[in-house]
Amino acid sequence: MQNIQYHTGLKTVILTLEGSLFFDDFRDAWLSAIDLLESNNCSRFLIDARRHKTTAIESQIWFKEEFLQYANQILLDKPYPVQMRTAWVASKFTSNYIEALEIAEYIKNANFAFLHQVFEKHQNAMDWLFQDTLKVA
Repeated sequence: MQNIQYHTGLKTVILTLEGSLFFDDFRDAWLSAIDLLESNNCSRFLIDARRHKTTAIESQIWFKEEFLQYANQILLDKPYPVQMRTAWVASKFTSNYIEALEIAEYIKNANFAFLHQVFEKHQNAMDWLFQDTLKVA
């Protein structure tokens, strides 16, 4: 199961992944997230995968070989610089946690145009997403 929403108060796109997803559902969720990020001119993206069990190999390959390049190109094509932050929350008690760490390492090594980190706790992810907006006056 997946749920995608734009939270107007937080100005953040939130993708919630639960259980196991078939390829079409997985792909549709990520592409919908891009649409919401674009249509709301949003630079914060929270992936809540604490209850997501595993990702099929077909989905992992698509995500790395197609989706990440597509998302990166969208950022590079923007007429103004945007510092996108993506925070992935995963339970280290599921195989999804290892997948999330591998994706984070891949993103880091590929030098994409967005910041990405994996967190075990939802609050830590939120703190990081808003890190540059929480400056003390």
